[in-house]
Amino acid sequence: MNHETLMNNQFESMHALLVRSEEKGRGVLEAVLYVAFFLSAVLLIWAFAQSPVRIQAVGLEQGAVSQAASTHVISRS
Repeated sequence: MNHETLMNNQFESMHALLVRSEEKGRGVLEAVLYVAFFLSAVLLIWAFAQSPVRIQAVGLEQGAVSQAASTHVISRS
């Protein structure tokens, strides 16, 4: 039981030491950087979603398919 109490006291003192040694300005800086990173990711996704999609078939000019279909008359027997 004495060993267990010693370990609890040692853990608490280490924890207290870590809490006291934390830099106060570092927490604010980390929060600002996390918010900036999150906003940049959201803006990047939004900009990508707003961009138009242009898909063109390789080797075809614009309207080539519709012109070919209108010039060739298919006779039905």
